[in-house]
Amino acid sequence: MKKVFVAAMVLGLVFSISNLAVAGAPKVDVCHVTGHGGLQMLSISTRALNAHIEHGDFLPGELSFEGVSYPGLYGSTVTPIQLVGDDCSRIDALKIEATMNFQQGQPVGGSAGWAGWSCLEIGYPKVVGGGVIPEDGTIIAQGMAKDGAASIDGYNYPVYPHYTYPAGEEGWVVEAAGATPPTSIYVLCGGSANSDIEEQQLIKRSNKKNQK
Repeated sequence: MKKVFVAAMVLGLVFSISNLAVAGAPKVDVCHVTGHGGLQMLSISTRALNAHIEHGDFLPGELSFEGVSYPGLYGSTVTPIQLVGDDCSRIDALKIEATMNFQQGQPVGGSAGWAGWSCLEIGYPKVVGGGVIPEDGTIIAQGMAKDGAASIDGYNYPVYPHYTYPAGEEGWVVEAAGATPPTSIYVLCGGSANSDIEEQQLIKRSNKKNQK
């Protein structure tokens, strides 16, 4: 009887230590997919993260859906996407991609020229990000072309060497080094119905991607 009691005490101590270890483990927020397809934010142990991801849950800011691409304006390719907001809301956006030649324009620092693309699809006029494919050392500078955005190699919206944006038009601008071949440029565009908070979440998500 004594041996059974001691064994029970040891087993209880093991469980207590295990629970304390889990309780003390770092936490991470995940967007859990509910039975109705909605998303619910949960704070879980980092040890349980892989299981949640394998189950189909998302991290805030992740791409949750990529639709079927279709032809866009002026030879571009448009792909509907959906991102998960920082608050686990679903945010609709478009990825618009096109192959562009860099124009000489007014070169800065020996650059080959400039190129870019705009948010021209109806209902998605707000630029929230962009980039080039592939990312390589020939890209000197790039960024959002919109009111209040940071300057791109000394140029500010709406006037760039290759293009002057009309009022209300936004896009993504890229400056490349010499001998840069035609390059695939993409712009991420948010919907006009997106709130300011959703737009900031989209921009934050895009910035995180570009920093990787």
